[in-house]
Amino acid sequence: MKRDEIKAIFPDATDDQITTLLNKHGAELEGWKTQYNTANDALTELQNKGNIDDVRAELETYKNKVADYEAATAKAAQEAELSNRFANAHGGKKFVNSYTERGLLGEFKAEIAKPENQGKADADIYGAITKDRTDLYLNERQVADVPGAGAGAEKPPKDAESYIADKYKDNPFFKG
Repeated sequence: MKRDEIKAIFPDATDDQITTLLNKHGAELEGWKTQYNTANDALTELQNKGNIDDVRAELETYKNKVADYEAATAKAAQEAELSNRFANAHGGKKFVNSYTERGLLGEFKAEIAKPENQGKADADIYGAITKDRTDLYLNERQVADVPGAGAGAEKPPKDAESYIADKYKDNPFFKG
């Protein structure tokens, strides 16, 4: 609208009122123009991109990637939670080796999944798994085997050649 058109409709309007009305109308018009341009740009982009089936296929690809990511995240969270429960159940004891730990973790996961173990404490399930087993944990109080150092003790060799020479010194076929 123009100033003269507004003056014709509202003859008693002041110049300030007309300016305010035109500014509001202009701001609304600019908002509509922006929305129109955005929609038009999106339409042009889709038309340039190709056919709608291609766009739908690309959208499905992204949806599948999001679903895969969410599934992997949920699985990782579940694995972390089960590992944490396992760690709490065995009480921080050190296993003989990593194979033993992974094997017991696998058994623990399988037992937790069984319906008859629902509602049981993790420590009880772990206790049932390890009940009659020995040699699962390192014995931290075990004394290490150290060669004797007394009067009759054999002295360790300095190198391999001297060891072999000493070991086979009485053998007539040994030339050392």
